[in-house]
Amino acid sequence: MSNSTRKVEKIESKPAGLLRLMRVAAYARVSSGKEAMLQSLSAQISYYNKYIQQRRDWEFAGIYADEALTGTKEARPEFLRGLSFPKTATMQGNIGDKG
Repeated sequence: MSNSTRKVEKIESKPAGLLRLMRVAAYARVSSGKEAMLQSLSAQISYYNKYIQQRRDWEFAGIYADEALTGTKEARPEFLRGLSFPKTATMQGNIGDKG
């Protein structure tokens, strides 16, 4: 074997791009003011809060919740407020369950 020296060149890694988070909000709704329904609303809010915040690629943008007597005839101010966010480009997605 020869006594040649080897040259080792260190290659610096390029910094990885920052993960771009998608801002996500949830909408929860119940159709009655009864105690059982209000507990359901609380459970929905808790579920979506945990669901969104456990995702590493999502940024929590809030939860909008309405109590209504009917789903089609009553005003849903929180629903409408939540819909306005994508138009301002501050929220890219929303999740919800009709209930």
